[in-house]
Amino acid sequence: GTYYYLTRRGSDPISGYTLWAADADGARELLDGLKTFLYDVVFCIYEEGEPEVEFVPLLDQELVAIVPPDHPLAAEDQILLSQLAPYPFITYMPHVQIYRDIMAYISQSGWTPQVFCNATGEASISSLVASGFGVSIVAKTDVLDNSQVKLLHLKDRLYKRTIYMAYRRDEEQPPSMQAFLRFVLQRARAQSDSQRHS
Repeated sequence: GTYYYLTRRGSDPISGYTLWAADADGARELLDGLKTFLYDVVFCIYEEGEPEVEFVPLLDQELVAIVPPDHPLAAEDQILLSQLAPYPFITYMPHVQIYRDIMAYISQSGWTPQVFCNATGEASISSLVASGFGVSIVAKTDVLDNSQVKLLHLKDRLYKRTIYMAYRRDEEQPPSMQAFLRFVLQRARAQSDSQRHS
């Protein structure tokens, strides 16, 4: 997944903000930039040990299995996590929190994946899966809409990744940033309500 952050254009808070993007592996870099005043707000996963940062949960991304379109499991719409056990497994880089979460879920379901390789995000992982190198569990993001993989929901339970809005806890935000934070929270709640009722 791609995470987004804002950086101020100039010192005048009325001059606006610029939206930049970073790869999923960049959560630590984003938080470091936030704490050194390079960014005013970032959108990322939760990180432990960040007392200076306020994390506000915005949205949950379902974790789903993906397989090549001609894979034996592609005939299904839902599978158990353990049904992936016989196949080569492609996953996130080990230093990313979602990797640790997925490995914990797999361990709880009683198997050890045959890791073929690690990749840096949903785009890379889905490309490897589409090319027939293995299967995976990934966060359900818009990237998957354009990939040549079959998406399978997991029957065991709802596994998810939560995306947070993060900003410096002890800094008074300028009015334009306060308005932006309110707007993001309202949009996130509206999207969450829409998904619950669809």
